[in-house]
Amino acid sequence: MGNSSSTQFRRCGLCYFELEPGTPYLKDPPVSRRAIPRYPPQDWAEGALDEVVFPIKTDRMIDVKTTLDAFFISSRRNCGGCGTIVKLIHDQLKHSGSEIDEEAPTPSTIIWSVPDKSNATHCLHISFMSMKNGSLFREFLMLSVIADTLPSSHIFAKKVSPGYKSGYTGSSSSLQKAKGWVEECDSSHKACQQQRLSQSPSFPHRVLELCPNQSGEITVRLVQGLSTKEPYTCLSHRWGPSTLRCRTIIDNLDSHLECVPWTKLPKSFQEAISVTVYLGVKYIWIDSLCIIQDDKEDWKIQAAQMCSIYRGSYLTIAATSTTDSDDGMFSQTPVLAVPTPSSARQQLFLRKYPGHAYSDLKDSTDFPLLSRGWVYQERLLSPRTLHFTSHEVRLECLSTEALCECGMDYIWIEKGEHNQMLVEQDPMTIGNSWDSIVNCFSALSLTFQSDRLPALAGIARLYGMTHGPILGQYVAGLWEHRLVNSLLWYTGSGSSVRRPAQYSGPSWSWTSTPSEANFPKFQCVETVLELVKFHVELAGPDEYGPITDASSLTLRGFLVMGSWRPVTSNGVERPQFYAHDDPEESYHIHLDYNFSEVNSPGYIPESHAIYCLKTGFLTAGCHVCLLLRALGHEEDKFERVGLLRTAPRKSVDDWFAGVTNERTMEIF
Repeated sequence: MGNSSSTQFRRCGLCYFELEPGTPYLKDPPVSRRAIPRYPPQDWAEGALDEVVFPIKTDRMIDVKTTLDAFFISSRRNCGGCGTIVKLIHDQLKHSGSEIDEEAPTPSTIIWSVPDKSNATHCLHISFMSMKNGSLFREFLMLSVIADTLPSSHIFAKKVSPGYKSGYTGSSSSLQKAKGWVEECDSSHKACQQQRLSQSPSFPHRVLELCPNQSGEITVRLVQGLSTKEPYTCLSHRWGPSTLRCRTIIDNLDSHLECVPWTKLPKSFQEAISVTVYLGVKYIWIDSLCIIQDDKEDWKIQAAQMCSIYRGSYLTIAATSTTDSDDGMFSQTPVLAVPTPSSARQQLFLRKYPGHAYSDLKDSTDFPLLSRGWVYQERLLSPRTLHFTSHEVRLECLSTEALCECGMDYIWIEKGEHNQMLVEQDPMTIGNSWDSIVNCFSALSLTFQSDRLPALAGIARLYGMTHGPILGQYVAGLWEHRLVNSLLWYTGSGSSVRRPAQYSGPSWSWTSTPSEANFPKFQCVETVLELVKFHVELAGPDEYGPITDASSLTLRGFLVMGSWRPVTSNGVERPQFYAHDDPEESYHIHLDYNFSEVNSPGYIPESHAIYCLKTGFLTAGCHVCLLLRALGHEEDKFERVGLLRTAPRKSVDDWFAGVTNERTMEIF
């Protein structure tokens, strides 16, 4: 394949944009190309830079492997496409604080996705090496070629919505698109309709009332105690200094009931209010203004209503791309017009493509809001969430259809999966679903460790209402009828995390550690651990909310005493458990926190006894055992400090061979 004889103009062999007549030909640097059918890909073939490989009907992609020099060289010969791409590469580096590594051993890879019916996400993928703080990083940049009409002079161009083309998420085109999605959701999304019909009508105790005048100015005031079924929106945002300046407290409650001055509102609040009014909704719920922030009793009462507040909303507006409410939730993505030859038939544009299907949402710098623990339940509880991200507007609802400006057809299905679990009846599936929720939630950040239970209370309440007979009572982030199984959580980062000074849950619950909680896949081989009773003392009126440090769990089982020591292997120090202090046999353990740091909370010296509690569960042929330490000199009172899951079954059985007496122990 090569240049088409029927083409009346030349294309650049890298960017596929038209070249001005008379543009010099380039042979160096050579590049390797391959056209990729679905299966299998062709071999790489080296050719001149200006060779153009056209897709055939069954192709999905064209790969071009070269160095970034090829773009820079082509740009210097006045290729408008390559020059524009170079600008966007520099923007990417500026944003990430990196610089191009010109001596990187790995060549760059440029991939054009072909716009056939099987792939609606055609774009240019660029991968290259950069340097940041002396370390090598691989950068990824995805670009869309935008045309006003199709067919286009660029074979990979796509037609997009006017809002996406503008790059501004607050444009009238973007808001109109979002309003159309919501109306479509109301009229044709069956899963969303069923959820609304199953939801009992409710209205928050306090909301902000929005009254626009004919000139477009909006008067805002706090109202409370309304008895109405009118729709309201919620705002999901990240607290920051500006939020602390705009909140309802006891001293300003009366004035907020009169009016909340527009100029006092952070920019994200103003924009969320404007979107609410645009959607034709009169009320919005914003936590910092609708909960009296210095009234502990009001906070407890309203926190217990989070499930009904978010689940009963018309939609939640999410300032997904911001780290503080003063930043504003609308964003502008650069959209660059590509210089084209005078004979070109149309103007084309390049802009960054939002690669949301390829990123870990909670870790992505494009979605800082989604890294917050409180936001997780806001997303899952809300019937739908309108996200204002760094690059586009998206609607996340129970439908699996594509509802984002770029047109990607597979994003964020977690909400739909969560909703499906609410009608599930299989106990094991329901239990695994809860474990998955805990795993996702526990990896997110909270300003206060003591919020571990309150920030998940809304989802827990929903599970309790729908699966109460199957799950039993809620017990500090776990469930009564699968309590023994759920004690087997572990963390991967415990050895590097300090024990929190704030109490957030008993040691046997994942809520006690600030780390991500994982649950191993296991099988029960013998029933040796018995749940005798549990005691949970609530710290407030919410049965799914925070608890006191008097909460405990009583178990009956078999214990062996051992110790722990740090062992260094390949330059990495790892904690090991020694049963019966046997120096010949030790196994790596998962710590709940770093208890080796002197003078830190929960410090355990190496000489201190660690107890191994047999559970009767196996994972990958190894016993899963709880690790405990005695509390002071009180007999049979313990706290959990970690998990052992790497000791072979025979070794653990040998440890317990001489242990015939069960012990009843209370764990705090």
